Amino acid sequence: MELTQNMNRYLTQQDAALLSRLAENLLRELDVKFNRGERLVDILTSAILLPENVRRDDCVSLYSKVLYLRLDTNECHTATIVFPYEASPALAHVSALAPLSLALIGREINSIAEVELHDEHSYGIRIVAINNISRTVVESPPEQIAPLI
Repeated sequence: MELTQNMNRYLTQQDAALLSRLAENLLRELDVKFNRGERLVDILTSAILLPENVRRDDCVSLYSKVLYLRLDTNECHTATIVFPYEASPALAHVSALAPLSLALIGREINSIAEVELHDEHSYGIRIVAINNISRTVVESPPEQIAPLI
C-alpha cells in the first residue's frame, strides 16, 4: 500500500538532534528483527532540516498533539508524540518509536501517510489538526471532529 502523499518531512534542529541520539542508541542493539533506529535514520536523512530556532506550526514534531483520521475506519483519534519513556496509552501519549509516530513525525497538516505495522500490515492516515503547544493549526476539519484543545 503506497499511500504517502507529500513526501516532505520538516524537522526542527532540536527534534533532529534528539531523534538522531535515539537512533544511535537503537542501532547499537543486536539481534533485533526490526530495528526502529534504521527507520529513524531514514526519516532523518530524507527530512528537510529547518534553520536553527525555526519551527513550523503546521508540521508534526516531538510533543505535538495530533488529530488524525484513520482512512480504513474513517475514525478520528488524537495522539501526542513523546519520548519512549513518557509513553502512556491512558493519556494517548505515543512513543516516538511507535509506527504511528514514525508515520507522523515531520509531516504537514492534511498530509496522508501510511502507518507500517511490524506484521506487514498497514493503514492510511490523514493529519487533520496539529497542536504544537504554542498554536493549534486545523485545515478544513470534517464537521464531526471535536476541537483539539
